[in-house]
Amino acid sequence: VARFTPEAREALDGEGAFEVLRRCRETMRPYSLVTPAAANQYLQDLRHFFRDTEGLRGKQVMFPVRAALTGSLTGPCLGVVTSLLGVARCVKRIEDILP
Repeated sequence: VARFTPEAREALDGEGAFEVLRRCRETMRPYSLVTPAAANQYLQDLRHFFRDTEGLRGKQVMFPVRAALTGSLTGPCLGVVTSLLGVARCVKRIEDILP
């Protein structure tokens, strides 16, 4: 994603954003995104992991993921977006963001 809204850029610069994106890149598997429901479960597990280990709130986890994948903080359900993009495209977009 070449363009980001100002809000998306802010989310990518937020506390824990790179850690969230790294974990997403490392743990995302094809079965994680096979359906929107599976993707929603994966994203919920990701949120809970960061809540329990780093004390991050849901937006602090989901906004960097959404920003990296779509360039915006608004749009359709992220479970639908990730399942449509698939793992390879999601990982590629995340890697394009990480330093």
